[in-house]
Amino acid sequence: MRYPPRSPRPLRPLILLGCLLVSGALLLPAPPLAGVLPDPGDPCLAPGTDPEPLSLTALWALARERDAGFQAAAERLEASEAVARAVNRSRFPGLEVDGLWNYGQRTSPGEERVLGVGPRSDLRLLSTWSLLDGGRSARARGAGASRAAARAGAGAFALAWEAEVARSWSATRRSEAEARALEEHHEALESLLPVVERRVAAGVEGSWELRLLEETRARGAARRAQALEARDADRAELSALAGRCVTAATSPLGAGGFPGLGPTPPGGAEALSSPAGNAPDPLSEHPALLQMERLAEARSAQARAQADQERWNLSLVGGAGPTRSRAFDPDPVEYEYLAGVAGQFRLDLAGVARQERQAGEAEARALRAEADRLREAHLREAATLDAELARMGERRSALERESLAAEATLEAARMRWAAGVDGWQQVMQALERRLAATLAHTAWEETFLRTLVRRAELEDRLAALATQLESVR
Repeated sequence: MRYPPRSPRPLRPLILLGCLLVSGALLLPAPPLAGVLPDPGDPCLAPGTDPEPLSLTALWALARERDAGFQAAAERLEASEAVARAVNRSRFPGLEVDGLWNYGQRTSPGEERVLGVGPRSDLRLLSTWSLLDGGRSARARGAGASRAAARAGAGAFALAWEAEVARSWSATRRSEAEARALEEHHEALESLLPVVERRVAAGVEGSWELRLLEETRARGAARRAQALEARDADRAELSALAGRCVTAATSPLGAGGFPGLGPTPPGGAEALSSPAGNAPDPLSEHPALLQMERLAEARSAQARAQADQERWNLSLVGGAGPTRSRAFDPDPVEYEYLAGVAGQFRLDLAGVARQERQAGEAEARALRAEADRLREAHLREAATLDAELARMGERRSALERESLAAEATLEAARMRWAAGVDGWQQVMQALERRLAATLAHTAWEETFLRTLVRRAELEDRLAALATQLESVR
């Protein structure tokens, strides 16, 4: 018997095709879930988002709400205030409830001894009012100094934070100005390209001139890309501080965009270190110096309080409450009350407390010496910055004259090219010189702003500086 020929089974090809489809699906990236988009991190990366120009004061206001350091400083201040309140409230009488219940055989003389094993209980309400305490006043002074140190520490943190944000803001101003200048330079070079290509095609100029232009365009494109990268990075930093897409508010380059250079104080740093007569000391209220001085006071007071702790005291004591015992007849509960005076005086024959106090005083003197060292460092830096600011006006004037001359030269080169006197190479060279002058002026602007910020930080005048920057815009 002959069987009909078998038709080919499609099973194996289908299995092979399925394996290929599964492996391909595993290699492909998984599509994002519906409604779940990756967080870009930078608010300015969202499409169609333009950064909002912010003044320094506005940036401070937005970023302060998002910085947890201010909350930490407030909590530290609250803790120091709670300690000071606790020390002040130790002057009030204290109440205590004391209870006891036991069961057993007592051996003390009395009728209860005859009665044998049994229970007994008592309850007392005790009161102690410390009238005099050797370490209380020192503890109060230490708590007050610690509270003042915490308040000064919060001010020091705010001052350092504002200065750091101001430096980032000034760096963003520079990157914005540099990116804008390089964008204009790039557009100017691009406008030369079709003209040069037509002249080369017409045989008026050789291909060498086109290569020179291409090299200049490539160099300008690289510098432009670097400037845009720096600008976007600075924008991202300010946006992370503010919580939305922002940038630094910029004013036109020139003298009108900067606060005036005030005269150097008479006497320079010497006048700051030793103010004459009733003249206020500009560094007397600096929060960092105040913090170290208050910490020194707190450590000195804590050392004295620790040395006098429980050395002597005088207190009023009292107590009242019931006692239950089978020895009482006929009522097993009796009440008692008492009042009296308690005192204590402890001799320090070995001098342990004296040595502890001396150790604390030495630590306090070390903190005061550190405060003096920081003050001297601030005075030296202030003198250096004053000398720099006194000369920066001359450099600004020179840079402005250079910028005006470069702009005039560029305009003359364009006119001579249009008249056929010179070629486009002179225009390109004038464009390079104008760009160099613009970037030099922009770098001076950031250096000047950073110097002003640091000088204001040394005297805790950043708020006044921000207001001055607002007024000259």
